[in-house]
Amino acid sequence: MNMIARHIAIACLALFPGAGNAQDVGSPVLRAEILDGWQTASGSEMAALHLVLAPGWKTYWRAPGEAGVPPRFDWSGSENLAAVTFHWPRPEIFDLSGLRTFGYRNELVLPIEFTPRDVARP
Repeated sequence: MNMIARHIAIACLALFPGAGNAQDVGSPVLRAEILDGWQTASGSEMAALHLVLAPGWKTYWRAPGEAGVPPRFDWSGSENLAAVTFHWPRPEIFDLSGLRTFGYRNELVLPIEFTPRDVARP
C-alpha cells in the first residue's frame, strides 16, 4: 500500500474504529477500501476511496442538497501535503418527502489527488 493509501486508510479507521485492517474497513452498512493509484507528471499522487453501501443506504455528494450531510475529511495530521483535490463523479438526485438531496447508492469510487509541498519527499 502506498503512503497516500495509508493516509486515507487511517482516516477511514477513525470513522470505523472497530475495523482491524487498514486496507479494508467494513461494517454492516458500509465497506470501504483504498484503491492504489499512480503519480502524475506534475508530481501529485492519485488514489481512490471505494465505498460499497448496503442495500437501501446512500452516501452524499460534496453539496448534499436540502437534507443531506456533506462528507468531511481531515488531513491536518498529514505531512508534506499542499493540497487535496476530489474528483467527484456525477451524483444521483434523490427526492424524499419533498426534499432533494444529491449522492450515491450502491457504491462510490472517489478519485482523490494529493499534491505534496515537496515532490522529492514522501
